[in-house]
Amino acid sequence: MAATVGRPGWHHYIAWSGGEPGAVAALFVRDSAGWLGVAATLPAFRRRGAQGALMARRVRDAAALGCRWVVTETGQETPEQLNPSYRNMKRAGFADAYHRPNYMLPKS
Repeated sequence: MAATVGRPGWHHYIAWSGGEPGAVAALFVRDSAGWLGVAATLPAFRRRGAQGALMARRVRDAAALGCRWVVTETGQETPEQLNPSYRNMKRAGFADAYHRPNYMLPKS
């Protein structure tokens, strides 16, 4: 990710808690589309609303930059595997467009 800092179209965000960085996210804008495809939260800072706040900020910034579309993606939530990222996206107003297979290396 460090290679994207300062590159055209990239915008980076940090959520702070008590002077410590707790979560990060990025927005990539090209033409009239924004992509919210990168985000992470340190375990000690989870369940405090950082990603929801970062998502809201990125959507506002995308609109201010002229985006007509804002997209994102995450793994599908299942009854066996809850997905906090998916729930943040739904709370932010994103709708499912489609599901695609994700290929992963087998666990060793």
